[in-house]
Amino acid sequence: MKAWNLMFISVGLILTLHFFGYPTGAVGTILDSLNVGIDNSDPLSPVLTNVTVTDSLWYNKLLDDAGSTKGILILLGLATAAIAASLITRAKTENLILLPIIITMGAFLSAYASLMTYVISQGQQWISLVITMIFLPIAAGFILALAEFFRGTD
Repeated sequence: MKAWNLMFISVGLILTLHFFGYPTGAVGTILDSLNVGIDNSDPLSPVLTNVTVTDSLWYNKLLDDAGSTKGILILLGLATAAIAASLITRAKTENLILLPIIITMGAFLSAYASLMTYVISQGQQWISLVITMIFLPIAAGFILALAEFFRGTD
């Protein structure tokens, strides 16, 4: 299976778990800082309450600081670092898409760790085996797909 397919499967699984109120590690923190509100009071029908990126922490730090150039300097610094890294490693421009894939893998593993911590704290050890049976094949396939992608045989 291709890396992009596994990336979309893992993101969909993580977002589904987050919408139903389960802890998802870094993904929950990112959605909270983007000001994405989810009402989980009824676990069978979670409701997306608000998505206001202009009121989010990231937007305020980068773009809405009145009279400050801090946000523009941060963006310029990140762009300069990306260009410098590509020049040093002699990377092709197609390899710039690797960062979202690697971040997705990290978010997937973070969600797995948070979910396992939550399930074990609830005293339901057998559910951790079921979750591992779901997450482990996806993670292993993701790692193998990334290896194929890096070798160019994807």
